[in-house]
Amino acid sequence: MNSPGWTVRKLNHEDSSDRALLLPLLREYFDGGAGVDADARYQWLYLDNPSGRARTYAALVDDRAVGVTSLFPRTMRVGGSRTTGAIGGDGYVTPSFRKRGIVTALHQMAHRDLDVGLSFMFGPPEPANLRALLRAGAVVTGSVRRYTRALRARGLGLRLPQFVPAGVLDRLLRPQASVLTLETLGRAPDPRVEQVWDATALDASPGEVLPVGDARFYAWRFGLSAGGRQEGMIVLDAGRPVGVAAVERHGERRAIVDVTCTHSSFRKVVQAILASSADADAVDIQIHIPCRMKELALWTLGFVPRGTKAFQVQLRVDDGARTLLTTPAAWKYMWGDGDLGSVYE
Repeated sequence: MNSPGWTVRKLNHEDSSDRALLLPLLREYFDGGAGVDADARYQWLYLDNPSGRARTYAALVDDRAVGVTSLFPRTMRVGGSRTTGAIGGDGYVTPSFRKRGIVTALHQMAHRDLDVGLSFMFGPPEPANLRALLRAGAVVTGSVRRYTRALRARGLGLRLPQFVPAGVLDRLLRPQASVLTLETLGRAPDPRVEQVWDATALDASPGEVLPVGDARFYAWRFGLSAGGRQEGMIVLDAGRPVGVAAVERHGERRAIVDVTCTHSSFRKVVQAILASSADADAVDIQIHIPCRMKELALWTLGFVPRGTKAFQVQLRVDDGARTLLTTPAAWKYMWGDGDLGSVYE
């Protein structure tokens, strides 16, 4: 695809010259104080992803890249069958080339390139990027919503009246104890995670779209992550694995990045994470909505809604699972299913 001053094409990660085009732009993108090592992220996310290598599309001017977007493969369970979708990420255009239609052109090329090996892309983009995705054929499919549970008075984010002792509120906000225990996972695939995933998949209904949270994924996504800020945990009930989770620590806050478990275990797994976070001021979590079961569970645990973002799916017209993939209530998505190394930056 050509336009005055720039050309768009797919990059080949096997080609050293294409890598040399891409990496300077990724370094520029992550040079905004986010503390991301672009080269380490490239190796981890683009090349070592167990679901497959990234598909990357770039806008080029002469011998340099001025815009980029990538699709990162993600193994999915769609209607009871395994398939490969992708999360979209690292969308960036260098400032001097913005507002020229580059983002839309990149998404259009990525859309046309969808095939049986990677038939859909999904995620909650930023508003400006969402507009470009919709122009390229994406469909809004529900939303993601962030919830917060204050564990101390400071976590309320309010200036308290002088007559309200913070200590009293701290005691009122303290989470209930849990009989479940948490154990940090290592960098290698853990067979206990596989047990939890098998039970989760068996428990899922044929009408669900569920990112696969097996042992291989957890080891790569949280054990080997280039960011290293999110850690995987196995949740045990008297030594028996009943859930897997990922948590990020950020100062006095905690984020529940992922929860993988059966439907009936969701509330008690989240409660166990709250109980283990008693030293934090507040805990954040994000889920895909609508999901009546999870929304009710979070409400009964004291979480309050904070913000909502649109969730989109970009897919082939002839995708056999199109109806399910565009049904908002079918999706089960959390922060950990995306590419964010930190949910706070």
